[in-house]
Amino acid sequence: MTMKNKSISGLSLKTKAAAVLLLYVFFVFLYFFIANPQLKYKTDASSIVRPAGTTVSPELASSVIAEQTIPPRADALQHVSILFATFDRENKGTIELRLLDGDKVLYQSSISMSDMKGNYEWSHQFLKPLDFSGDSFRLVISAVDAVENSTVSLLYTNQENPIEGELTLNGEPVEGMLCMNVSYANETAFYLPYFLCTGIIGAFLLIYILRMLYCEKFGKKCYGIIAMQAFARYSFLLKQLVSRDFKLKYRRSILGGLWSILNPLLMMIVIIFSQKQPIPL
Repeated sequence: MTMKNKSISGLSLKTKAAAVLLLYVFFVFLYFFIANPQLKYKTDASSIVRPAGTTVSPELASSVIAEQTIPPRADALQHVSILFATFDRENKGTIELRLLDGDKVLYQSSISMSDMKGNYEWSHQFLKPLDFSGDSFRLVISAVDAVENSTVSLLYTNQENPIEGELTLNGEPVEGMLCMNVSYANETAFYLPYFLCTGIIGAFLLIYILRMLYCEKFGKKCYGIIAMQAFARYSFLLKQLVSRDFKLKYRRSILGGLWSILNPLLMMIVIIFSQKQPIPL
């Protein structure tokens, strides 16, 4: 019997070839949309490195609002962190942080003062960098339900402002800047190389599939067809081996093989939410 008359696992080679090409195109675009923020931006060298804190702001009582402008040194904002002084005591109340672009709230977060110890660093890495619309961003810091003599303060330097951003307390300009780290990112033209690379791979895949169809039609030897026939012939054995490994691995687990899906999913959730939590020094 020649290859021309054989079918592979009940499906024609043309059907399988079409399925492979469609899956390839699907995963190319799926990866493009999932990894778009990471591929689109590249960390810029013009980051702001936190200066040494030489001054402590007034305690952040409920009536005190601090505001630091962040100038657009690059296309987007990638990371920001600031330092608080807790005076090594048990503080009460909540710190609220908002990042504004004009009147639009880009990001907001709340921190319980009771969780802030030592020189506490609030830090946030944006999963998708925030594009500057042209003006500076404003980082607004305020306190809610603060108790006098039991609240935190901001650390800042009163040296010449190195970032051309303005620091204000209750609307009054203050010489210097917050003790903060800022990382920027620039947009990259990744679309062309990405689709060029995936297009070349897709072209080679299409050429090889056409060769397989040609070999099948004229009964010629083709290692791709031979490999597919071998997989189809021993598919029952592969299923048994995989099933056995799953059963042995999760034999004493309540959820069984479901852990193979839940484990990476839970890890991903932990990583995402851990990036949103402030990290104490």
